[in-house]
Amino acid sequence: DTSLPTHEVVRQFGGKREAVDRKYRDAERDVAAETGVREQLAAERRRLDDERSTLAEPPERDRQALEERRRATRGLRTAVPDQTLRVQEKQHLDEQREALEQRRRWAKDQAAPVQADLLLWPAAALVLAALIGGLVLGVLVNVVAGVAVSAALLFAALIYYAGVRRSADASSAARVLPAEMDEAQVQIDELEQKASAIQAAIETAQPSISSLAAAADLDGGVTGQQLEAVESQIESNLKLLDKWSVADERLKEATSKLDDSARRLQELDEAMRAAGEKRQQVAVEWQAWLKGRDLDGTLSPETCLEVLSRAEGLREKTKALDELQGRIDEITKAIEDLTARTNDVRGHVGLDEAPPDSIPVAVNELAKMVDEERSKSDHWDQLQRERKEDESKRDALKEKLASIELEINALLAKGGAKDEDEYRRRAGINGQRATLRTEVSDRRREIERLFGAERVEAGLAELKDSDPEELAASQRALNDQLQELDRDLQSTNHEHGQIAQQLSQLEGDERSADLRMQRAVIHEQANSHARRWSVLAIADALLSETRLKYERERQPSVIQQAQRFFSSITDGAYQRILSLPGEQAIAVEDSSGNRKGTSQLSRGTAEQLYLSLRFGFIREFAAKAMPLPVIMDDILVNFDPERAAAACRALLELSTDLQVLLFTCHPATVEMMRSASSDCSVIELPS
Repeated sequence: DTSLPTHEVVRQFGGKREAVDRKYRDAERDVAAETGVREQLAAERRRLDDERSTLAEPPERDRQALEERRRATRGLRTAVPDQTLRVQEKQHLDEQREALEQRRRWAKDQAAPVQADLLLWPAAALVLAALIGGLVLGVLVNVVAGVAVSAALLFAALIYYAGVRRSADASSAARVLPAEMDEAQVQIDELEQKASAIQAAIETAQPSISSLAAAADLDGGVTGQQLEAVESQIESNLKLLDKWSVADERLKEATSKLDDSARRLQELDEAMRAAGEKRQQVAVEWQAWLKGRDLDGTLSPETCLEVLSRAEGLREKTKALDELQGRIDEITKAIEDLTARTNDVRGHVGLDEAPPDSIPVAVNELAKMVDEERSKSDHWDQLQRERKEDESKRDALKEKLASIELEINALLAKGGAKDEDEYRRRAGINGQRATLRTEVSDRRREIERLFGAERVEAGLAELKDSDPEELAASQRALNDQLQELDRDLQSTNHEHGQIAQQLSQLEGDERSADLRMQRAVIHEQANSHARRWSVLAIADALLSETRLKYERERQPSVIQQAQRFFSSITDGAYQRILSLPGEQAIAVEDSSGNRKGTSQLSRGTAEQLYLSLRFGFIREFAAKAMPLPVIMDDILVNFDPERAAAACRALLELSTDLQVLLFTCHPATVEMMRSASSDCSVIELPS
């Protein structure tokens, strides 16, 4: 069966085989790629394992416990010195209390009954007596005696004064010691209170210190150096644990990735096996289809299509052979009939019967005999006809001769000729005249064809003015061009014949079947690509339409507010402002729907766009928060008069919700604002 449905089934099998083969190759490629990834992950895991093995294993992996020990150690580093200071302060207080106790006991021991105080006037009297006596003796007796008496009296006064002082000091001490004893007792009481408070603080802090020491795995009597060493060791263990944890985490992550890769590889292997099974299933179905049609099971769909094409050709050739065999049978029958008829004729003409293998010779011999006899008969008949015709011609000629003689005489008489020679000369001249008239008429018609009937006279005048030699040269050039065109036509006909011959050869060549099959495959691929192109083109159109719809309908409220201001300022020249999704850019659309970027706008239009955006932002901000005054300074300097007036109207619209302060040094701007609204307030500032 070489029908078109069979070809279609083969092509479908070919498509299935190509699809499953492609899927299997893709799965095989994915497996190979994932295998490479898995090998890389395995190598990375080995490297990380080696890297972790180079690290010293931390003595303790419980980070929380280490953190607790570090916090306890840091707490001890603060609590132990504080406790030590408290103990030292209590010892100092105890020492002070002991000193005060000793002083109080000494004062108590030194305390005695209070004696009467000695008077100072005897000492003063002795001094006065020493001065007077010395002076008197020095005057009356001599100076030495006066000085000696004065010195003795002064010494006695000094001894008396010393006694007075000792008596005063003893009296004062007797009065001060009880006060010092009382003050010492007060200080002792204060020191005992402070010591009691410090002891209470020591006792209160001791459980916390013991708890911190227990948390730090230390005894209660640790020193600051021991705490510093322990804390340094804990910090070192934490750093080592961090490095080890990072390496271990990276190793676990690499192991997880390796496991994930192994799972993916298993899934890909299963997918490849499924693709292989599907491929085998399609191959089995294809072989069953081939065996069901008595074809070799090893044929591919492409080869099968070629086989079907060749089978179709062989069928055509078989049909041609059958037709040729029928013609051979007809010819054989005709030969037998010819043999019988030939021998019958030979018998009638007295010839021997010819054998079957010499029938053509016998037929040729009879044909030759028939031709000879027919020729003789025809010759005889021809001679008889010629004789009769000659006789008829002779009689006719006689009659014609008589008639011609009469006509000649009449013509000679009519032509005014004396004899036949003169008449012939005159007849030739007349014939030439008629010929020339005919030629003139033909030439005139040709001139009418070339120049038109209305331009015949002008054409004749032009021909009269033309040079015959130039016309002849032009005719020769045209003839040469005509010959060249004839040669080109012959060459083209020759090439056409060669192409037709090549086409005939190609139609009979077996490669044409391959080419037709390739053409069918390419046609199918073109249809597939065309369908895919159609899908992609439709998707692109839908995405573009969706993007345009989003750009038109999903603009932010700031853009929507600014869009109204921009349309008003440009007097409708630009209808829309677009914030392009996924891009940090602004575009505008004019009234014709043409889209422009900001770089394509004039400076004035761009400033109007930015001003509209600011208006939109101000309006949106005022709608969501407390309205604030809007202050502007000469914003219309780059606007043409029409758009400046439109901008003034936009300012007035903005001022319906907000207070707008516009500073300007241009009187034209003030006039435009007054023209736009008579309600605006104009305030002139001093220069």
